[in-house]
Amino acid sequence: MRISHLPNLLALALYLSTTVTCSVLEIADFTSSNQREMETVDDPVMGGSSHSSAELSSDCLIWEGEVKKVWFLQSPGFCILETADKQDFSGLGDTSGISVFVKEDSDMLLPLSAQVATGAVSKRGRPVTYTGILSERSRGNGQIELYAAWDTFVGKFRGENVVAPPLDSKELDKTYRIGLSTYQSHKAGEFYIELVKIVAGIETEETTTD
Repeated sequence: MRISHLPNLLALALYLSTTVTCSVLEIADFTSSNQREMETVDDPVMGGSSHSSAELSSDCLIWEGEVKKVWFLQSPGFCILETADKQDFSGLGDTSGISVFVKEDSDMLLPLSAQVATGAVSKRGRPVTYTGILSERSRGNGQIELYAAWDTFVGKFRGENVVAPPLDSKELDKTYRIGLSTYQSHKAGEFYIELVKIVAGIETEETTTD
């Protein structure tokens, strides 16, 4: 009896098809006028000696520097590139993740992580930074796409996990700062990154009939 229904189910599946389309919300494009003001924050704020700088070229933002071991911890410190001050990221709550596009000849300390600040505080009242590990998702046209879905982000305070509000669409809409960090690589050394753009993906499903 169940087998006899299979042709009907297959016909229905062919008749009703779901198409997933993806558009993007531009966060920063370092090849255009939407470049956003950026700044570097390195581990000397925590007693380390790492350093980095960011300089805009004709077709990218060059972020380069060196991560050094923090002498009293004997472990690598960090370098961070982030949007300066508080900025507006309207529409971020409608997106599914973040993509960072860099040129293929970049020399990175992997994995890099993306960081988001929303003003959230942990259960113990600590300021929360949501952090997601970026993984290579695509490569082409001389560029590498590094991606992290929002649902993989974890609330942290000074690199340690904390109990924090979930990074849902409501919390994402409160975002005022977005950044990149070398910390999750747990590596020391020099790096050179040619950053092309940062976007957030918006996936939608459309059901069509044939």
